[in-house]
Amino acid sequence: GVYLGNYRVNADNSNLEIQFGAPYSSTTPPESAAIRDTVVGLMYSDAPVEVLLNLHSTFLENYTEFYLHKPNPNFQLTGVPGGDWGVIPAVRDLENKFVKVCGDNSPFLALATLSQSNAGGGSGRTYIEAMMNDRFSANKSYHGPDVMAITIEGGYRFGPNGAWNTPSDYVTVGQH
Repeated sequence: GVYLGNYRVNADNSNLEIQFGAPYSSTTPPESAAIRDTVVGLMYSDAPVEVLLNLHSTFLENYTEFYLHKPNPNFQLTGVPGGDWGVIPAVRDLENKFVKVCGDNSPFLALATLSQSNAGGGSGRTYIEAMMNDRFSANKSYHGPDVMAITIEGGYRFGPNGAWNTPSDYVTVGQH
């Protein structure tokens, strides 16, 4: 897939990353439905998800790139003009802490690029990060922990030592 330029699609050419917006349908690809159903089940278990990493790779970046979500203190999915973008501020605070810990503990991640995302707006909230904010963290009827869901893009280019990034660079990241 990646070799042919299909970074996020399955064999049916469905973009698996944008299948998490409600309402859910029977046309959701089975790969995305399985992830969604597993995550939702875990959220109502004794061990809910508190950190969800949406991992990607890209050939456009030399170093890792974190996509932080814009905090929206007026976040609401309905009824508030402009309220349906970003994440609740508590989620952004978790993202900031996560990125800082990553940079403090990994020379590789200390070089990361920080980008902004509004997680979509309105019916465009199709990413899993938006699903976690909307269905859980921002949902007053959900009584579990806030969830930090963040995209981390790994680069296919030269890393901090002047050589190509390797799988071992990312193993080291996981160890920190």
